Amino acid sequence: MAKLLNEQYYAFDETDDSTEVGLVITMTAQPKTFYGNIFCSSFNNPDGEAKCNLGRADCRMSASVYNHKVIITKDDHKPLMGLSRNVGIVFNSSMSIETFARCSYVFDGASERRLNVGCGLSATSSDCSKKGETAWDNICPSSGKVCTAEDSEIKNDVCDKFGGSKPVPATKQAYPCVVPGPAFDYHGQDNWEAYTKGSVRDMMKLRIAENDGTGTDGNPNIQEWNEIVLDERLMMPAIWHDPAVVVPAIIYKKDPKNPQYKDEAIATRDEFCKFNRLDQKIPIIAFDMDASIDDKADVFSSEEDDFEEKIIV
Repeated sequence: MAKLLNEQYYAFDETDDSTEVGLVITMTAQPKTFYGNIFCSSFNNPDGEAKCNLGRADCRMSASVYNHKVIITKDDHKPLMGLSRNVGIVFNSSMSIETFARCSYVFDGASERRLNVGCGLSATSSDCSKKGETAWDNICPSSGKVCTAEDSEIKNDVCDKFGGSKPVPATKQAYPCVVPGPAFDYHGQDNWEAYTKGSVRDMMKLRIAENDGTGTDGNPNIQEWNEIVLDERLMMPAIWHDPAVVVPAIIYKKDPKNPQYKDEAIATRDEFCKFNRLDQKIPIIAFDMDASIDDKADVFSSEEDDFEEKIIV
């Protein structure tokens, strides 16, 4: 599995649309659990029922796309882990990019309180008692109904390159416009069709074009994370159907001084495998922040007995 992850990490070429975009990884806020990082009221969660919390968008999974050209140090080109966290969940890249992705952002999209499941204008309130005004409720004021891609609060927040009105940000401090993904207009309808005005690949090309820039805080753009918003209403049924394909690995920061990072990854993996009744556990993989990207050194490596089942990620 580590070999496959390294191949995907180094594959992207912005001039060749046949290359893979990269790895889709969420860095966990709750490092010892898988389901503690799932927030979706549409499904029974073994970690507890999801309820409105500070008005955050329901069924939104925030992740980033990692490859050898972004989220790396500027001077010595070594990989970074987004949000300075130490455990990550790897999602099937092709499924995430081609099906689950609602939208993406060139930098951090601050998506948790945006309408359209993280892919539109920010909601007017974060107070759960104000029904219909939070991202959790996802009601567009212009229609008084569940937001869709055609509502002004959604389409106007899209980047101007994809039919919206907002310019592409040159730094993370600029307003983060939306790059639509295939699930941009999914709102639970049957026989939905993928949205085609924008893609994660488009986002990555825009991001790399800004790599040489520097934010107003002095941080190089190349080191900042991007954001891809996945729709958990599409992702969770896929996990139930084939869990080890949708989530092929759990990663952790390789650090001999902090062995607890690996322990936290193991706990996350074990919970996922137990709940999904997997006879064969998915692997845990070390992420080496000292790997030289210029030398194409392995960023991912296995420090445990890994199984060799071939899973397309």
